Amino acid sequence: MSSQQPTKDISAELEYQARHAAAASPIQKNSPEKIARYRECRNHRADRKEYTFRLIHQLKPDTVLDFGCGDGEICVQLALLGYQTTGFDVSPEYIQLAKERARVDGVEDKVKFFVADGSNVSIEEQTFDLVLVQLVLHHVDLRPCLENIRKHVKPGGRVIIIEPVAYSATLRWLRDRTPVEKDISPNERQLTHADLKIIGEYFTIHSRKHFRLFGRLDRVLPRFLNPLLLKLDALLLAIPGMSHFAAVTVLFAERPA
Repeated sequence: MSSQQPTKDISAELEYQARHAAAASPIQKNSPEKIARYRECRNHRADRKEYTFRLIHQLKPDTVLDFGCGDGEICVQLALLGYQTTGFDVSPEYIQLAKERARVDGVEDKVKFFVADGSNVSIEEQTFDLVLVQLVLHHVDLRPCLENIRKHVKPGGRVIIIEPVAYSATLRWLRDRTPVEKDISPNERQLTHADLKIIGEYFTIHSRKHFRLFGRLDRVLPRFLNPLLLKLDALLLAIPGMSHFAAVTVLFAERPA
């Protein structure tokens, strides 16, 4: 396993991530209640993270690659649930946090972390049963990154892709002009139908589920309203056509054998 140096055109992204890593709260040990939540996934219809964990439990993969793992939260939680996980990120600061998470939760023997750029990461090819891609593709050049993802999942293996989306040009216009403060990185954007079509050129997409119809409302409303917003999202997104206005999609896909 080897890492690649990130290219110069993502220097602003690296600076942004370094600031966020420096401002991160001290690492806390995962509580038994939190791990039980992601084992049981009782709220999977409304909660995007529980839905993702439920997909993973249904697959029961022997090996998982978190492609752009950030601070390693998901990798460590998967390790606590019994999965053998590997994670990488372009940010050295995030990988330092990820390693600290593994140490705090006592799963250093079940998870590996390293620094790499998703467009040219070098690992043994066709290694993983599942590749998890969380909030990565909207930061990068799509095709080189998808090609690298495809290299590292076994033929017939699965891919779960989670990305922000904006299908409506009018809604994109409104979001860009909302007075709500946006904490976004320099290269960040929302994916469109055209981007999802490109993803479909690399993988067979079996399902696509949408979340967060209300988008940024949870940034301006009291936190105690979040569970209500999630339930309302689930109800409204069940109506045909409402997914056009969702903020996040979860793609469940397969690398053709």
